[in-house]
Amino acid sequence: MNQVISNSTTSPFSPVLPILSEAERHCVLVYHLLIAISSLLGDTIILISSLKYKAIKLHEFIVGLIEHIAACDLLLNFSYVIPGAISLAADGWVFGHLLLCIRIYITWYSFSASLFLICALTSSKLLLLKRPLQSRSLTRKTAHSVCAVIWVISGYMPALFFIIDKDDVEFDTVTCYGEYQYRAPAWEWLVPLSSILVAVIPNTVVIVTTICIIRYLLEARRAAKLCGGKVKWHGIMTVVVTAVVCCASSIPMALFFVTEKHSLLTGPQVVYFEIVARYLTLLNVMSNFFIYCVTVPSFRKFLKAILCVVLCPNKIQDSTIDPNRRAVLHLTDDTAERGRTTSRD
Repeated sequence: MNQVISNSTTSPFSPVLPILSEAERHCVLVYHLLIAISSLLGDTIILISSLKYKAIKLHEFIVGLIEHIAACDLLLNFSYVIPGAISLAADGWVFGHLLLCIRIYITWYSFSASLFLICALTSSKLLLLKRPLQSRSLTRKTAHSVCAVIWVISGYMPALFFIIDKDDVEFDTVTCYGEYQYRAPAWEWLVPLSSILVAVIPNTVVIVTTICIIRYLLEARRAAKLCGGKVKWHGIMTVVVTAVVCCASSIPMALFFVTEKHSLLTGPQVVYFEIVARYLTLLNVMSNFFIYCVTVPSFRKFLKAILCVVLCPNKIQDSTIDPNRRAVLHLTDDTAERGRTTSRD
């Protein structure tokens, strides 16, 4: 298929709508840039803080999953958000048909992996709460093994795309997104089946496990009040908030994936629903950094340590500095050198 660019007016599932106006396109571009920058900085900090400084003080299995989720968000950022921002700035797709295919394949691969990783995160946290003794085998190595399986099975949709019709992709000038078109007859039954496997089941597991975790939190809180003790919420709330954000951002896209192909939506709301669904999905790419800032105290201390080194380099040898902040002194040789100079003064 040689044609790459299409207008939604030619689609049997889209109404006749004009291309985004200049003002609308600029607003959407700013939104994409905000998502891209937040994800690039936030997920990079998450990976550095976890891999190098061990700053996320949660169960090692959970930390392993968090690292893979951050890597997945970075992959989504480079394959989905940044090319989308460039397309909006250029008012069209400028990278050619091959890169459009690659972008769509990687995007589907990354979104599937993200959903399955969040599903593993909430399920493992529930297991850690309900069966703490039986979950001793959940180590960082086990987390990497589970994630490796997830990365493999996440290639289900891209593999179908490639096998059925690898070139059946188009760039929509209304939504400024490339999408697989599902024109082959096999998609009549593969679309609902794939929706169940890739979207419905993972989101259902995330919702059910999150509800179970919240119920456990409420019961633990009542028991702690009766005994006069306290409940540590941070690790559990990390999973809960992550799951809620994931569901809020992915369910609209999953609904659109089903409703568009079965004409459950008609008229202008088709495109409007698609645009809103896609933009809500982008929130999942940038949200993890802010979630951990709110729910993980050790991660907040790490960020404060970085800010202390960057903003107050003359005080980094002060004996009152928190030990977590001292670890950040070795971020660069230049920082350490400034510390030695301050000490001699």
